Amino acid sequence: MRNTSLLISAGFAFLIAGVSEVAAAAQELVQVSLADGSWIARPERVTPSRRATGHAVKKSAGLEFLVQGRASESRSMRWSTPAERAKLSAFRYLVVEYRARGLHRMRSSQEIVSAWAAAGGRSQSVPLMLTNETIDDGRWHRLIVRRPFPDNVKELMVTLDSRDSRGEFALRRLVFTNDPCDFGPALAAEFAAAAGDEIKPMELSGRHDASFDALVGRLLNRPGDPVAQDAGRFFAASSVCVEGIPFRVQPQGNNLIAPPPPSTTNDEWINHFGLRVRRGQVAPISRDDATMVPVNLPATEVFLLLAAEMPSQQKAYFIREQPKSLADVESFAVELRYADGTADLAFPYSLSDRRHVIQRALAAYVVPASGRRLESVVLRNRSLHANIYLAALSINTGPQRLCPRLAEQPPVVAQSPRATPTRAPYATRRENLLLMGNSFVEMMVDVSKGFVIRSLVNRWLGEEAIRLAGEPGLEIVVGDARLAPEEMRLTEVRARRSGFELSYSSQNPKVPLDWKVLLSVGPAPEVRMELTVTNRGAQTLDANIRFPVVSGMRMGEPRDLWYMFPQYCNALDNRPITLYAAAGRNFPMQFFDVFNPRLGGGVYVVTEERNHKAQRYGLAKDEGGGAAFFIEQPAQFTHLVAGKPYACCPTVIGVHTGDWHAAAARYQKWLASWYRPYKSQDKRWYRESFWLLAEIADGLADDTYKLPAWYDAQTKHLKMRDILAEFERTAGRKPDILHFWSWAFGEEDRIQRWGEYGGRDYDALGGLPAWQAALDDVQHNLQIPVSLYVNATLCNSNTPAGRQLGPRCAMQLPDGRPMVPYPNSYRMCHATREWTEHMTKLYPRLARDTGASILYVDETASSAVCFAKDHGHDAPLNVNEADYHFLKAVREATPGRIPLYGEFPNVDAASQYSDCHINYYFMPSGQQLLGPFFDERPAEHGLSPMPLNIYRYLFPRIVQLDLPLGMRHVSWHDLKFTFFHGEAIYDSYWDLDESKGHAFMVRAYDLKRQYKDCFTSVRPEMLVPAERDGVCANKFPGRGRTLWTLYNRRYTTARGPVLAVDHVRGCRYRDAWNDRPLEPELRGGKAILSLTLGPQEIGCLLQER
Repeated sequence: MRNTSLLISAGFAFLIAGVSEVAAAAQELVQVSLADGSWIARPERVTPSRRATGHAVKKSAGLEFLVQGRASESRSMRWSTPAERAKLSAFRYLVVEYRARGLHRMRSSQEIVSAWAAAGGRSQSVPLMLTNETIDDGRWHRLIVRRPFPDNVKELMVTLDSRDSRGEFALRRLVFTNDPCDFGPALAAEFAAAAGDEIKPMELSGRHDASFDALVGRLLNRPGDPVAQDAGRFFAASSVCVEGIPFRVQPQGNNLIAPPPPSTTNDEWINHFGLRVRRGQVAPISRDDATMVPVNLPATEVFLLLAAEMPSQQKAYFIREQPKSLADVESFAVELRYADGTADLAFPYSLSDRRHVIQRALAAYVVPASGRRLESVVLRNRSLHANIYLAALSINTGPQRLCPRLAEQPPVVAQSPRATPTRAPYATRRENLLLMGNSFVEMMVDVSKGFVIRSLVNRWLGEEAIRLAGEPGLEIVVGDARLAPEEMRLTEVRARRSGFELSYSSQNPKVPLDWKVLLSVGPAPEVRMELTVTNRGAQTLDANIRFPVVSGMRMGEPRDLWYMFPQYCNALDNRPITLYAAAGRNFPMQFFDVFNPRLGGGVYVVTEERNHKAQRYGLAKDEGGGAAFFIEQPAQFTHLVAGKPYACCPTVIGVHTGDWHAAAARYQKWLASWYRPYKSQDKRWYRESFWLLAEIADGLADDTYKLPAWYDAQTKHLKMRDILAEFERTAGRKPDILHFWSWAFGEEDRIQRWGEYGGRDYDALGGLPAWQAALDDVQHNLQIPVSLYVNATLCNSNTPAGRQLGPRCAMQLPDGRPMVPYPNSYRMCHATREWTEHMTKLYPRLARDTGASILYVDETASSAVCFAKDHGHDAPLNVNEADYHFLKAVREATPGRIPLYGEFPNVDAASQYSDCHINYYFMPSGQQLLGPFFDERPAEHGLSPMPLNIYRYLFPRIVQLDLPLGMRHVSWHDLKFTFFHGEAIYDSYWDLDESKGHAFMVRAYDLKRQYKDCFTSVRPEMLVPAERDGVCANKFPGRGRTLWTLYNRRYTTARGPVLAVDHVRGCRYRDAWNDRPLEPELRGGKAILSLTLGPQEIGCLLQER
């Protein structure tokens, strides 16, 4: 092969000649120079509202493109380099070596590298590399793409959309080629071998039956997905060393051991609820294909070279496709069979990625072993969408592990809290230093220049346990003017009983504000902080106010600083991160916590907002281990009317022993002082319903809004009994609730007729009498309550309500246009009187017409904002305030016997009018959309992710209804959390989980029904103390019995004690999940309960008195 490597000092300036010379030759290579001087920022090609002001391109290990933004506010920049009509169509492959971090994947523009080519008299962008095939983990990867490349290329473009406060994209190599030899090695093998000869490479000769080259060829020739991630050439030598581990490989020919060929069962055509479909499309059968390799050596670690054949992307509900990866034991597992007859499971740790993941075409992995004699290693291929091959296997036979932290670690033992001498609440002033405290807490505030929280003492931990950076504790921004500390003039300090009242005046003419800060302390271990701001100017000002602000908090060692931030998808971790969420569905409660489990205490923050403000919560942990947090009143909703005091939400900063549970208890105590559900949360039969069944589709083409489900127009037959009978044959159970999702469907525009729910909708189901009779049959004869879907926010423009109310009551965009999120569908404003009146008439009418037992209230607690100036609300609309009054009105109008439920959690005040909401927190896509984490770095604790829902425990009478959409495109593993938290399931009879997942849900349902008194307890506890590192437990006390759900977060099997519970004579214990008695060890008034829990496995223990 003749290699034409073009080193181009000015981008593509010299590429044209090179390409035109070699375009006809089949075996040529063009390597694009990545000189930073040739790449020019193109801000004019970025939408002004998203344009990054901080951006750079620089030379480092590669050519690095940077965008500075702000967490939660995506920013964008483009760079280009000239190409002068280069011809690229002669090349089959593009090879990109890249590193990325902080990319925004939900943008409509998906290309990250593109070619701008002249075609038809104009330029068009041709994607070369897409964000949804770009691994975003800050490590180097190689992407190989085979797709048509354009001619007449004028320039290359890099587009970088940031997700985090900093978006990074680096290029190390950019090559167009026709020869796979130019791909480069799939896996580097130049590292030094580990010392000693304890690591034994296993001989696999004679077992190889597949080729890595053929695997890469298949990846690059898939129709619609010709992409390979981290592929390339296989090793050229038989003895190689990867990541310091020696392996023995087969360089030529067949060099992989393939898994058994998958069953063809899922390709079969079946009759499924009246339709002829492939089984794998709607009811797939699970897979567990085993590849066994004999070992017969003592083993402390098992090292593997694995090759992965899987799609480059995986589908996800809510969000765009993501790069495909495997990360749980229901997708792939390594079984270690020991000579003593025991066996452990593990999910492998990628040495190439420094985390538990399979995402590369070839990579090195390790799993810890016990040290006993290992009889064999078994690879278990379980994913329906991937095949994992074995290329090499090595065994660490020595006592010293190379990756010791992957083995089980002892639990952290907290130090005992210090004694705290009794001290009455006090407030003293020492010139510009104000001290407030009591027996448990002390805060020092410095008012010499603005307002600074100088120190915070948790007396249980010691005077020096908490250190602060001493940064400003109040931030005010009006327009482009940020008030500096020296511009905050302190005008008065008034001593109050156990506190102070501080008066300030702004010295900046652009920020004509006065404000008062009230600080107080009582017997509780906390300081209360209140801020009231007055606009002394003549015009209303929109101000962004952050108060209180605490920066640079350090508490013990950096790795021991943890946080609990109960946004949608709670963040409980110790990794560096930025968290920022608005009160509403993204942050429906009012507390967070920072704690150190080794020191045995921490700091909580609780707001006490009852006036439906739109405050926001921020918390971050930096890579140095420091924490920062604030409460924000955003300018978008903080309108300071001239002369009118504006009270920010009251906040308390407190200290505690233990962990984040103290913060939750403090919030719950305040909640109990005023929280009074109205006609809601009082229906035991509803709270004991754990399985809702509907016809909802899971993103199947053309089935998103309607399936041929409930009514056969030709035979005039309503099919509910038929559907329930077939589902009972499939699941062996009847559902607790039958839900009609797309029952009001408009054939003319192929979308639901939201807004009417009557009239023509009844006619389309055979008329109201037939519909009434069918629903009555289900509810009274089959004893299954009926739920009807109602969208309380959308209105079809083709309905009478749409024509009458749509133009007037629709939400408006900033330019005054109505908000139309779906075809022919207005998004209505809950603050308009006419729409509220329409809904308060619709709900009781629908209850009378149909006799339905349950009604849905969709799309409340949304993030949509109305900018109308004639709706009678502030512009933009405060959704929290509007939803509160809207839900209250609908609840008042609807008969109290009917539960009302919606899609998202309501803020605490509005939740008083709700019985239930749907959840997506347990799905990765739900977390990314509704509870995003920013600036997150890999966790150091080596535990698998564990979705949490503290809302379920603090509002135990509100039913949590989990809707697992899109799960079968990824893995059924995350269904386990629906049982771990004891929640109900919103299921689809049409689109079933794969068979193992479906069997799991049946078993989980049976236990929920059997122990319904436990799972409907009003005193559940999340994450009670457990006996093993990585084993987590939730507690559900019932009548004369207590049940614990367990989850092993480790990627390895856990054996032995898992719980120590209070024991009294006569108590009996049971492994409820496996339905067998359990014999505890009794010690010191405790019953020590032992189990074997596989990696990422669920358990359930019962104590009966």
